[in-house]
Amino acid sequence: MRSGWTALLAALVGCYQPEFEKDSGVSGLDTADSGPDGLPETTSACITAFPVTGTDDLHSDAPRVGALDTTVDDVLGDCDLAGAACDADAWIGHDAATCIGPHVGVDSGVDGQVYAALRFDAPLGLVVWAVENDLGENDDTGDVRGMGVLLDAETGAVVSGPYEWRLSGG
Repeated sequence: MRSGWTALLAALVGCYQPEFEKDSGVSGLDTADSGPDGLPETTSACITAFPVTGTDDLHSDAPRVGALDTTVDDVLGDCDLAGAACDADAWIGHDAATCIGPHVGVDSGVDGQVYAALRFDAPLGLVVWAVENDLGENDDTGDVRGMGVLLDAETGAVVSGPYEWRLSGG
């Protein structure tokens, strides 16, 4: 079932996010024991291994979707517009988010990469990392597809997904 934020995201970037199929390339979810913070130990390990040391660690990238290449100022502006209190000093970094991705369902794509785009998600009311891969083009339709999850930008916890995204090729 599609949630309200999925429909909004689809309208904004021209993609959809249905439930993923059994053979869609989604890896198994990390079911490791939780650490003292309640998060899977792999999530905590990624956050510890890749600490934020400045705004350069909060850069965004995305597979083929330039609209998701956001800056910290973009995200803070979206927070202000929504009347949300957002603290960039509390966010995990890009490298921690891409480290977490493979442990929660987003393996490296055809280009060997996992991408992460920082954004404010209005329906959720929080800043998230959209962690995605690029699974390539469908030969018949030309559609580009990939897998993704949304991570809480403060904790690294999965707040949505895994989901499949597609961009129309024609």
